[in-house]
Amino acid sequence: MTILKNRFLIRKVLPKEFFKKEALVNRNFKVADIELS
Repeated sequence: MTILKNRFLIRKVLPKEFFKKEALVNRNFKVADIELS
């Protein structure tokens, strides 16, 4: 829960440039999870 809250706060504070990078990272993690499983 704390991690989700922190991410929510980060989203409020940081600019959109960060979200583009985070979205790419999250997408890469999802792909990696699928490949591993």
